[in-house]
Amino acid sequence: MSNEQNQKIKDLYETSIKDKYKNDYEFRRWFLSERLRLDYFMTRTAIMYHMRDDSFVSCLEFGPGSGIFTPIAYRRNPNAKFDLIDISEEMKNQFALEVRGRDNVNYIVGDILEHEFNQKYDFFYSVRAIEYVEDKEVLFKNIYSLMNEGGKGVIVTKNPFYGSAEHGDGTRWQHTGKLGIKDMRNILNASGFKSVAIYPVIVRFPVIERFTLKFTEKYFNKIYRNPISEQMSRFIESYIVMFEK
Repeated sequence: MSNEQNQKIKDLYETSIKDKYKNDYEFRRWFLSERLRLDYFMTRTAIMYHMRDDSFVSCLEFGPGSGIFTPIAYRRNPNAKFDLIDISEEMKNQFALEVRGRDNVNYIVGDILEHEFNQKYDFFYSVRAIEYVEDKEVLFKNIYSLMNEGGKGVIVTKNPFYGSAEHGDGTRWQHTGKLGIKDMRNILNASGFKSVAIYPVIVRFPVIERFTLKFTEKYFNKIYRNPISEQMSRFIESYIVMFEK
């Protein structure tokens, strides 16, 4: 991140945790409504499925926030070493209790592009965070340098081509850094990664969802195991990408 962007993101979360989310980030962000609960279900289900065969002894998580998705990686190997890095002190204060205080879990408040890590990692993990980083080329080159040979990565991020409301002025400033599926694949390959595979995560059908969420859930359960297609892109709010070094 640039220093200016870095500070803006930090200020956004330091303020919104107290004001918008009333110091109860996890519940108000993911469980306050049926729609949010479905978003959480789809995200958790997709990550768990696509990480089902992954094993590692060291993990770097970027942008853990309150840690709501950290336990998915943690439960894969609770004896592994986990370094988590996030820009927001307030997010660290919201950090999930399940892994708080564990000797093998270290939560760092800092910038992933500036922090000096003292090791390399078998696994890189990030859920809904990379869209906040301005310089994606530098970010992915940095991630590459932090991973061991043969290491694997899992990223969940927002899709810029979801729905008409996400274009132009309808996109909030902090989300203008979203990468499309083609751009994501290209930047990972250019950074040296291989075996890039991309799958849908959160699915939305705004018109139908005015009446029911059952169709959305049924459609998600049908497609989340399969690679994402161009035809479904406008209905996909976020996607998961798997890659290897």
